[in-house]
Amino acid sequence: GPYSPVQDISVGIARDFKGMVDRVLYRSKSGGDEYYLELKNWGVNKGKALRFLSKQLDLPAARRGAIGDYANDLEMCRFAGFSAAMRNAIDDLKARTDMVTRNTNNESGVAELPTVF
Repeated sequence: GPYSPVQDISVGIARDFKGMVDRVLYRSKSGGDEYYLELKNWGVNKGKALRFLSKQLDLPAARRGAIGDYANDLEMCRFAGFSAAMRNAIDDLKARTDMVTRNTNNESGVAELPTVF
């Protein structure tokens, strides 16, 4: 939604759940006054989840793949044996992955990934 009400919610969550929740407020890349608030347990990220699953499944790096478009995908892509960024991803992620898709996530860019996993 618009910045002000989303920011108010974010501040309330910070106050009520101090030290328990990570918050990221970001503007939609589609433009306009549309903002998103991402919440997660403190210290949790997609990279840790992939690390945990890989250990549970005894999955070597050569069998781990990840694709993303935003900062919350950085840790996951770093840990993956192969990583890709969508064409509409943030520049920081594009610079740190093995490939960038020709299409966006709205244009089935994920279909461009190699099928080696």
